[in-house]
Amino acid sequence: MKRAVAILDGVRYFLGVLLIADAWRSLATPEASLLALLVRLPAGVPLPAIDGFFLGAALLFVHPLSALVIAGHALLAAANIVEFYALRAEGLAAAALPFSLATLTLFAASAARVFYEGPRARWPWLGVGAAGAGPALLILHLFSFGATDYARPAQAIVVFGARVYRDGTPSLALGDRVKHGVRLYHAGVAPALVLSGAPEEVAAMKRLAQDRGVPAAALVLDPAGLNSFATLA
Repeated sequence: MKRAVAILDGVRYFLGVLLIADAWRSLATPEASLLALLVRLPAGVPLPAIDGFFLGAALLFVHPLSALVIAGHALLAAANIVEFYALRAEGLAAAALPFSLATLTLFAASAARVFYEGPRARWPWLGVGAAGAGPALLILHLFSFGATDYARPAQAIVVFGARVYRDGTPSLALGDRVKHGVRLYHAGVAPALVLSGAPEEVAAMKRLAQDRGVPAAALVLDPAGLNSFATLA
């Protein structure tokens, strides 16, 4: 038992430091955050970046108030699991188990940690938890989010830009994005492809889409999508 607690402590410390550092970064550059991958409000609404500070601090310190903060996030993770299976029942192609299940398990164990009064093992088990937390969460994320396809009928398919080489050849990332968008178009998911990126990226995307049978009338060109924020705007 004490080894399991020490491993849990290592995971908590690793994730707590990471959440605080990521929350600090998110204040300057509000991109996708680690917090948004772990837990969200109902309907997929992301929590504010400042919440990462509170959750990170709660994970770092064993205190009844910390347990309350973590338990609140565990309830959100449980709600995320319910939403996942509701979407799956509607035909969402996804992994059998949601990533939120791992989040719920971690949060529930961390909240319960406050009430553990037994002997405490430290090294090397504390280090095992800290070192293994990152790879374990990454693998779980790949096998849950990575196996999920959110495709459903829509008004348009938006393809984000990526690097184009000097000779106009699309990079592997850009080529994959366009090819997947084209597959969705031919599957009847949406009647239009929005190609958004820098001018040279849009030109390369247009050529690739037309080479794969998408008519010009179905293409909407957005050469002002210089980054992800511009494309979303």
